[in-house]
Amino acid sequence: MPTPRAAVFVRMAGVVCTAVLAGAPVPSALSAQPYGSAVSLHGSLGLARYWSDESFHGNGASFAGALQVFPTSLLGFELGVDGGEHSRSLESGVTFDGSAVHVSGNVLIRFARARLQPYLIGGVGVLHAGTVRTEPGEESFESNGVDSMANLGLGAFFFIDRHVSLRPEVRIVGYDDSAPLTHYYRVSVGLGYHL
Repeated sequence: MPTPRAAVFVRMAGVVCTAVLAGAPVPSALSAQPYGSAVSLHGSLGLARYWSDESFHGNGASFAGALQVFPTSLLGFELGVDGGEHSRSLESGVTFDGSAVHVSGNVLIRFARARLQPYLIGGVGVLHAGTVRTEPGEESFESNGVDSMANLGLGAFFFIDRHVSLRPEVRIVGYDDSAPLTHYYRVSVGLGYHL
């Protein structure tokens, strides 16, 4: 026969399990409050490497901003703007200079609600890209275009406190082949504020 102390423990365990399974809030003494909120704002700075279908166009700084909404615990949506410039000089004297700006709608899947939250991100949007190719002794060749784009990435939110997070991320962005650029890779670190 269980002791009175064991019986109390079994009852408390049953109450906690029932509350968790039913989705009811559990007292903070028994369960830590999850990190993150339903709405957050993000900004980031990164380094990107740009390509066209013919060649590498150069490296450059990349800047981004985003609004995120998580209607469920692990599934969220992001509206983001990302832009940057790039340049490359060849030994032959040929230079590439350009810029790219895209606006995208993305889906996020995060795998935890703890202080460290790994996630996958992907979505579609619109890109404006332009490049200028200059050859020694010749005129510059400029191309600009607006095209559809898609992106896929992975990263993590690391919470400094309940409202502020760091956000390292790696993302690849691909465009239609008719654009001056066809894709770029971006590595960034961001800061988020969770309302």
